[in-house]
Amino acid sequence: MFWFTILAAATTTALVGATDVAPCEKSIIQQLTNYYENSRFQFSFDYCENLGDGRGFTAGVAGFTTGTHDALEVIKAYVEKMDGEPTEFDGMLDRLKEISREKEGLNSDVAGLSGYCRAWETASNNPVFRQAQMEALDANAWTPSQAMADKLGLNLTITRGFLYDGWIMQGSGDDPDSMEAIIKRAAKAVEKATSLDGIPSKGRDEIEFLKSMFRQRFRVFTNPTDSATKDEWTAAVGRLYSYFFLFCTGQDTFTDAVDALDFDYKLLNVTCDTSIEVCEQYR
Repeated sequence: MFWFTILAAATTTALVGATDVAPCEKSIIQQLTNYYENSRFQFSFDYCENLGDGRGFTAGVAGFTTGTHDALEVIKAYVEKMDGEPTEFDGMLDRLKEISREKEGLNSDVAGLSGYCRAWETASNNPVFRQAQMEALDANAWTPSQAMADKLGLNLTITRGFLYDGWIMQGSGDDPDSMEAIIKRAAKAVEKATSLDGIPSKGRDEIEFLKSMFRQRFRVFTNPTDSATKDEWTAAVGRLYSYFFLFCTGQDTFTDAVDALDFDYKLLNVTCDTSIEVCEQYR
């Protein structure tokens, strides 16, 4: 309630005017999400673990999971790029495909995937696998989140970053805990409170819409529809507090640097580094 009280009292801040995200803004947005995902600013290509959140193994730069099948798409792209050369996943590709067909939505089944994380970590030394991950990151998270921002008429870098962060952690689609579902509920809440269209592209103030998204996402983190994610998401609520802090301190454009909050709610300085993607992808 403390943070919501601050939000309610916050005044409007200046809009950036252009919908395109500048390289420095993208760098800071992605570094923030990288930090809250894996405690480091750089992309964690070799990260892999079973979080016990109903999604099987979570791995790579965007938390690709075996239980939502996006990990399979990355691996298939990698195998195709290797053009017949052996890969680390050759012995488990058929099992991954089976898991993808077992059920719709989330699947926690990891039976038959012994050595999966070791294979992912080893493959991450290969620039080809890193490229497959970055292409999937853009296709599944960055591009759709920014396309949605355009559709909604969002101009503030902080709002665009908030959407990207949600796409990475919660995904999109019909899942009631997804970022798209949060956007819909946020717009309805604004419309109900003001009797005006709920999204900025229809004339509503972006600040009001952003505050509504904060509230809706906080509720999902603390009381998700999928109970298997509750412990993991409740522990990650600090990333929301960090975005609240950025908003309440007027840091909404991400031009050269921002002071966010770390896991202990201490200041976390994030500076522009436009080489982050290239250096991590091809080094």
